[in-house]
Amino acid sequence: MALLASTTVPEVELKMDNNVPHAIKLVMAMSSASPELTVGEHNKKLMISRSTLWILAVYRPSVFILFSAGTVYATRGWDYQWCLPVALLSIYQAAVMFALGHLALFVPRTPFAVCEALDEVGFKEIGLGVIISSAIVVLFFYNQPWVLVTWAGLLAALIAAVLKLWLCLVRVYGNELDS
Repeated sequence: MALLASTTVPEVELKMDNNVPHAIKLVMAMSSASPELTVGEHNKKLMISRSTLWILAVYRPSVFILFSAGTVYATRGWDYQWCLPVALLSIYQAAVMFALGHLALFVPRTPFAVCEALDEVGFKEIGLGVIISSAIVVLFFYNQPWVLVTWAGLLAALIAAVLKLWLCLVRVYGNELDS
């Protein structure tokens, strides 16, 4: 019994003071991951090296940016201007991937439940909806500028929401004294 007590991992205190927004607390409560598990602990548990995290943080966002840049470049001679929704679509997906990569590398005290929710909801669910609706806008409403402007505004709002969540997580869980 004493041997088991000496080999247990020390508990990690998560910051759950008044600085943590209610939305993050709600996400942590609804997530399937343990609310005490942090991103750093999750990476250690799965033995993910720092170089692997760097590769993922750099290349995953780049894939989305290069895809949209290639699509816009390949169709540059077409007569309608629909490239803004395509470019913003990839910027949204790249912002989610970049936020996840940055949190894994530089903010290891972030609860894993929040990163899991950002991946599941922000990337997979909202991302799929954005891809489908962007395709509908580009294919059927390409000659109506008001639809393209409205869609670009909605994508810009989604990008701003991801950036705000990311900034909030960095402010709450980031500590420049830890490396």
